[in-house]
Amino acid sequence: MKIFLQRVMFSDEATFHASGTVNQHNTRTWGLETPRVVLEESKHSLKVNVRRGLLHDRIIGPYFFSEVTVRSDNYLDLLEIFAFPQIEDLQPNNVFQQYKASPHWS
Repeated sequence: MKIFLQRVMFSDEATFHASGTVNQHNTRTWGLETPRVVLEESKHSLKVNVRRGLLHDRIIGPYFFSEVTVRSDNYLDLLEIFAFPQIEDLQPNNVFQQYKASPHWS
């Protein structure tokens, strides 16, 4: 089990808007009553997307996507140019599986 946990990398992303707005679809608000608030905001404000990976003893990243939408082509660049070389140097026997992808496709 210890060796398995040493080979797992967790990754996540966060989007930061220059306007300070928060995407309400990705947050949870807990309370005794339903909040009745309407917020107006720009859908296309300046933003930066940040990705990181966490191994058992290190952090991979950060990797920044500034002012671009994360698409398959620039995400593949992130993996091939930035993430995979660092991971292979640290742990050459890692297994990569993309979140929500079956082992056959990842």
